[in-house]
Amino acid sequence: MTTLSYLAQSLPWGIVGLLVGHLLTRGALDIVAEVSNPEGTMPEKKRSFRRWFTYDRIIGLVVFTLAVATVVQGYVASESTRRIADCTRGYSNGFADALDARSTASAADRDALDQWMITLNDLMTKAAPGADPAAARERFRDATADYLSKRAESKKQQAENPFPPPPRDVCE
Repeated sequence: MTTLSYLAQSLPWGIVGLLVGHLLTRGALDIVAEVSNPEGTMPEKKRSFRRWFTYDRIIGLVVFTLAVATVVQGYVASESTRRIADCTRGYSNGFADALDARSTASAADRDALDQWMITLNDLMTKAAPGADPAAARERFRDATADYLSKRAESKKQQAENPFPPPPRDVCE
């Protein structure tokens, strides 16, 4: 959320709150003046610096100060939340990319392991009596070499696509 959009959302509420508070205070002071002076004679107001600090002006100043503090606090909280959300989004995207690359590399590795196990099982259980042991060793050696090469490729892919550092280490 940008500063301008936050101000556009919060300033109208602050202004409405300030006006409502001011009007209610004015109305309450008028009612108190009516009740405390039923004859209708209002004492003459003196113009002085001390008289300028009336209760309604002090309350208005407090309300205005609170409104400004609320806007500033809301902006700071909004920016902090946005920063953490952006950092977490970056981590999630990096993690998903690394996971996809690692999963793709591991699929070939798993397929080669499955094929190696099938070859080993065939050699141990389905070998015909009197079959050439050199051919069986060659077939086993080929399956093992295929598995080891695909496993090395998988490890290389994993090393090239490391997981990003966790947000607790990066997003502060």
